[in-house]
Amino acid sequence: LIVAEALTYLERLSHDPAGDDALRLDLARAYHRIGDVQGMPSAANLGDRAGARQSYERGLEVLRPVGDPALAHDAGVELVRLDLALASVLGSRDSNTRPRIDEAMQSADRLVHLSPADDAARRLLASTHFQLALTLTGPDALAEWKKTGEIFEALLAKQPDDADRQRNVALVQKYIANQYEAASDNASALPYYLRALALDRQRATADPANRLARFDVAVDLSSTGHAKR
Repeated sequence: LIVAEALTYLERLSHDPAGDDALRLDLARAYHRIGDVQGMPSAANLGDRAGARQSYERGLEVLRPVGDPALAHDAGVELVRLDLALASVLGSRDSNTRPRIDEAMQSADRLVHLSPADDAARRLLASTHFQLALTLTGPDALAEWKKTGEIFEALLAKQPDDADRQRNVALVQKYIANQYEAASDNASALPYYLRALALDRQRATADPANRLARFDVAVDLSSTGHAKR
């Protein structure tokens, strides 16, 4: 009921003839948040994937006309996030997924080009490569995972004790290892599993109450053991 009422309210606002670019950006963010509640796969949601898709698409629709230079950075960030959210809901087999990832990657590239020292922009760029890697298979996937890993590794090098950066690198290491393992190359997979294990152990040691970190360590131990067979 809350979602339905919010969407009705947003639709009325989006047709306001007095609406400016700042309002468009706020509306896009609101559609994004509602889409997450409706059906974002990586978080608790209402299981309404179709509704989430519509909300994300509506958010992009109201966001794209934003042309105020003062809002260019924030609008670019939101464009990347909305595109990636929509790609996640669509899934790798949908023909509309790749265009969304490509648009997100282009926008993230622009953000990094304009602000090379902006770690948040670099993280967004890494996320676009991560999402693209999920849609690929074989050597193409492996190459994209390694490209993703390079960006996350550079971010981790700047803040080696940051738990979020540690987990990002560890996760990519596991995806790379999975690619080698799928090709029956356990010897090549093992170093990546060990790297992931070392990073996840750091997280678990720094925060013993972190159940996710402990779970990640358990998965890493299982994967490492399998690769050593």
